[in-house]
Amino acid sequence: MGEHFPVNYLALDVEFPTEADLRNYMDKMMRIIDNFLENANNTDVNQAMGSFLSKAVLKRTLRDYSKGLPKYKNTIKSIASKCDYVVSHYTYVLERSAEERPDAEINIGKVIKDDTAHVFSISDFNRHKMRHWILRPGAINKFIAKMDTLELPKENYVDLVEDSDKYDITAFDSDRCLSRVHENIDPYDITSLRRCNLDEYCMEKIFLSPSVAYTISHRLLNNMMYLHNRRCYLYSMEYDNMHMDMLCSEMYRETVYLARRGYFYRDLFMEHVGLCGMLGYEEFHRPRWFRKAASWVDDEGCIAEFPNFEVNRTRRMLKDTTDPKEAKKIRKYLSEVLIEECHPHQMSVALMVLANGIRHAAHYIVNMSEKEL
Repeated sequence: MGEHFPVNYLALDVEFPTEADLRNYMDKMMRIIDNFLENANNTDVNQAMGSFLSKAVLKRTLRDYSKGLPKYKNTIKSIASKCDYVVSHYTYVLERSAEERPDAEINIGKVIKDDTAHVFSISDFNRHKMRHWILRPGAINKFIAKMDTLELPKENYVDLVEDSDKYDITAFDSDRCLSRVHENIDPYDITSLRRCNLDEYCMEKIFLSPSVAYTISHRLLNNMMYLHNRRCYLYSMEYDNMHMDMLCSEMYRETVYLARRGYFYRDLFMEHVGLCGMLGYEEFHRPRWFRKAASWVDDEGCIAEFPNFEVNRTRRMLKDTTDPKEAKKIRKYLSEVLIEECHPHQMSVALMVLANGIRHAAHYIVNMSEKEL
């Protein structure tokens, strides 16, 4: 099934990041996080989760490369500290308003209070781990051949995204299962693993296919949070890691498709790159991709979705309704979205992408300097 996957994307990027890239990623990340801080009381769970995962990547970067980055380590520390503040303020507000919040949100807040295990668990850089899964005969969904050949029209991909609730794990399922991560206590020893406490419902949602778009990334995030945040495995360490390899291989296929199609769905592109980048797959670490995400961040730290995608999305929604009142709501939604320049979810996943870009740039800058010495 993977014989049509573009060969050049099976190889690593031949372009190395530069110090100019590192400065650009830090600047854009600082703009986003400052925007979050200006509106801290309105922080939602996506912004908190994005800030949590981003600061874990930055702290891992400082742990591994700070000695080789004397000019930049204080800026990276400052960004990580601001991300930390966003998360701590969010969890504080959650505790103060617990009676008004859904149980799932309260429990997710408990999960992201401490990032010690997550910083430790972020994967080292690796290469070609996904190749087997990309080229294998089986498939996680029936659309991969058309993605690889670019025969899948953008409009049809929008249909897949909008139909994602028909797949195994919905956004509601994902939040419900993420909220259960807290039922596993913080690890006493982050260097060891134990079996997770997890019910059959969430096991089924996390491990069953088919999946596409957000239903893949939701499965990955759940698997990652159990294994990295609570240092516990669902089946076994080996199987859980293999499962994440498989999921990221399909997320990589979609990311390549979106990139070759002109990045028409920014949010999903960045979610895939942000999450799988934390697992160290160097195929996801492409300076062109990081620069593209950085280019979408304006001076206020805001990101808007690509208008063409929203138009196609609402056209598809209108096609599915015969109710005039519902159609009017959909058109109003489109007009509001198109004038909205700050989309919190896009900004949250952009934080993750840029944090990975900083880590990748630091990795190469430090290693190249050591080779020169």
